[in-house]
Amino acid sequence: MGKTIAKSSIFLNFACVLISAFILIPVVIIFLTSLDPAKYIRFPPSGFSLLWYEYFFSNKVWQNGLLNSVYVAVLNTIISVPCGILAAYAYRKYTFKLKNIFNTIMIIPYVTPSLLVGIALLMAFGRTILRGTYFIVAIAHALWSTSFIYILMQAALSNYDFTYEEAAKDLGANLFQMFSEVTLPLLKSAFIAAILFAFISSFGEVTMAIFLVTSKTVTLPVLLWTSLKYELHPVATVASVICIIFAIVIFMLITKFFGTGMLSKIGM
Repeated sequence: MGKTIAKSSIFLNFACVLISAFILIPVVIIFLTSLDPAKYIRFPPSGFSLLWYEYFFSNKVWQNGLLNSVYVAVLNTIISVPCGILAAYAYRKYTFKLKNIFNTIMIIPYVTPSLLVGIALLMAFGRTILRGTYFIVAIAHALWSTSFIYILMQAALSNYDFTYEEAAKDLGANLFQMFSEVTLPLLKSAFIAAILFAFISSFGEVTMAIFLVTSKTVTLPVLLWTSLKYELHPVATVASVICIIFAIVIFMLITKFFGTGMLSKIGM
């Protein structure tokens, strides 16, 4: 029995190491490649230098791409977080007709391919003044983000006791006091996670954005994709590293405030 457990433990440890290596090796390769001073992408690198990092942060095109990604991500967060939270809150707290249909409608954007959303929005707004604006790109991202935040908040609200709010009302609390002193403290971690998820999902999105941006509003992922499409320029690896760093930092913040238990509930 003891030998069987020991063998199982060795196998599980080996599997964990193998899976971790499978995930981390591409990231390590991208990072090392970004430090290569050569004028084209290659691996292994011939040397190590911050040349292309200096180029990235001194080049207006790449700077604007990074700033545009931040602008769109912030705008998407402002739009999607309140919508997703309020929709999930209403679904959990209230009983109304067509509740199941409402739930289905809220989940549809999450399971709809981003390519279709991008094409649909291009057809709808391609000839309007909204095409190429930060707003329309943020709206495209918000469709997906709102749906995801709705699912995330459903998981958070599954253990939420609404009787606390009723007790606060009975004690004379108004709507603002109830939210700020009861709801917000109890769901603070979920709110923070929703904000972080909305930001990073928009920051790294390319499929929808590629249909909607112009040269003035091009985001970093779209710029990265375009760069690799026409030329394997080393600065693309620097952009990739920056996107990866953003994702890692956001995930670390999520696990700090939200924990890993809720992530498993929403399938992350």
